[in-house]
Amino acid sequence: KARRDLESPEMKSLFYWVSLQICVYPELEFFHHIPNGEKRDPITAAKLKAMGVKSGIPDTFLPVPAGGYHGLYIELKAPDEGKVSKNQKKVIRFLQEMGYRVEVCHGWEPAKDILVNYLKMYYRERGSTCPSANKKRSGRSERSKTQPLALAGRS
Repeated sequence: KARRDLESPEMKSLFYWVSLQICVYPELEFFHHIPNGEKRDPITAAKLKAMGVKSGIPDTFLPVPAGGYHGLYIELKAPDEGKVSKNQKKVIRFLQEMGYRVEVCHGWEPAKDILVNYLKMYYRERGSTCPSANKKRSGRSERSKTQPLALAGRS
């Protein structure tokens, strides 16, 4: 019997949401998936293991320090399914001891909420309530922001 992949649609939904939110939270540009847990054929699995792939590492990482943490890992599980393995628990404990925040989320929406709250904490610590105000606009004038760079200044 083939195993149903219930996590992939959740991961795709999360990263689709992230792609829409980068304009609000620029740091999300660096949020990434760590593809350690997928099933692979034995040859590919052996090759990746030799290249340093480790089991138990959480699915995603946001390399942004906030709330005394060095960054945020999220282990994404399918809603109402998916258990944290013994090895994942070991890795999560280690990462937490090293100063990372680690969350296990069942579904993409709880993961989205964790990301938003974590980034809000990041901005609060820096005295900003407007995330987009922290991003410099590469010196372009207010009028030219909506024009392609090559057209800026021409009317």
